[in-house]
Amino acid sequence: MPWRLFHYTLRDQLEAILSSGQLVPAGSMDRFGGALNYRLLHNAVEVADVLNINLSDFCERTALADREPAAVWCSTDPVWETTVGRYIADSSGIIRQPHKSYLWLFPGMLARIEVDATSCPISYEAHLAVWGVPDGIREEVRERCRWAGVDPNDWRLSYEPIPRSRWLGIHVWDGKRWALPPPALRLPPR
Repeated sequence: MPWRLFHYTLRDQLEAILSSGQLVPAGSMDRFGGALNYRLLHNAVEVADVLNINLSDFCERTALADREPAAVWCSTDPVWETTVGRYIADSSGIIRQPHKSYLWLFPGMLARIEVDATSCPISYEAHLAVWGVPDGIREEVRERCRWAGVDPNDWRLSYEPIPRSRWLGIHVWDGKRWALPPPALRLPPR
């Protein structure tokens, strides 16, 4: 596999990852506090149109989201993965979701772990099939990704933990580029 693969995270979570010595699979319950919370926080269309939503369809999709297999999510994008989905205070104290166009606002707050590309053999399309997402919803997901400027073809997943022995490097965003972290957060030499 010729590409580089990164697990993007926040700097404050990096220390916990380093303590565990592995990247562990997470499901929607872990990443967002449950599918209902995710849908209400991250789907402005549904929130704005709450009076016109088919309640049965909404409940069915929420239940489907909660059945998502837990996975370690990585991306081939060398800059940032917008779907990390966390909101943090930028350097001026404003709460924002980190996005590629204004990463300069987050010096020292963002982190990534480069992993061996063979550690994440599952494409997003294969993940949707394992998860059991119907074709109609798959196309809707693809459309929402395009609208958000996200490419699911960048995503690779693993249903197994990725141990430190499969990590190739750790970087912290310095406000301009990905740089080596402080010595305490670096990988030991191979």
